Amino acid sequence: MSNDNQMVVLNADQKAVFKRTLTEVVSGLNHLHQMAAGDQLSRDHGRNVLYVAESSLAEVGKLTGIETDAAAVREERYAALRAANQRVLQLERRLGEQVTAENVEAAVKRLGDRIDRWWDIYGFGHISDMSFSKYGSVHLKLSGSLFGTTSLTFSATPVSDKVTRATWLASLVERGFVLETSEGSGHEGLVDCEASRNALIELIESHFPSARVTGFESHRNRAGATVLRTIDVHIAKLVDIENLDLPPMSVDAAS
Repeated sequence: MSNDNQMVVLNADQKAVFKRTLTEVVSGLNHLHQMAAGDQLSRDHGRNVLYVAESSLAEVGKLTGIETDAAAVREERYAALRAANQRVLQLERRLGEQVTAENVEAAVKRLGDRIDRWWDIYGFGHISDMSFSKYGSVHLKLSGSLFGTTSLTFSATPVSDKVTRATWLASLVERGFVLETSEGSGHEGLVDCEASRNALIELIESHFPSARVTGFESHRNRAGATVLRTIDVHIAKLVDIENLDLPPMSVDAAS
């Protein structure tokens, strides 16, 4: 014989939880009604309110022992989700066990080489520090000094190198950087100002979507100008490094 007509008896704590939970459900649904009446209801907002109401009603069902079909379906969905998550964890563990230290070392070196080459092409030619974390991110300390890719010291082509460097410095100005040139050719610096910082942030974030510039360090040069020394960058996703659009390497560079 069914016990559907059996009375539900709650203790004082259960009654308090029962009342609080139902009050939250009614309040949420009333808010939903007001939003809809004012034509201000979005699908996302409505979904969130109904999700909370559904969860709260499921808790009421457990508290009172009044199980509903909706609660059963919800529990089945959660069980399926937990099982799927467990399978993902097992797969990740198996994949991790198949990766050797040599594989990791080679991958890290390749990613580091890509970042180095990117900063040579689009930046200032030197990275003072690069560290990979166990969470799959990387921290960079990019040099703010304008090394570039040409050296004017002991060069076999000093005249053409000066032309190349002048062209490169002009390109930096075109990209929004402000240069400090009071110390003369070969000693140029990047002025630490809003324009230079904005140009750096744009450069970095346009190439690494998950990147965030976390800090700048500057110093005063002999002329008294404040120039950038380093730029701290955090890249959250290594796939951004894989996706860098770099020009093909020349035969000389690859050898």
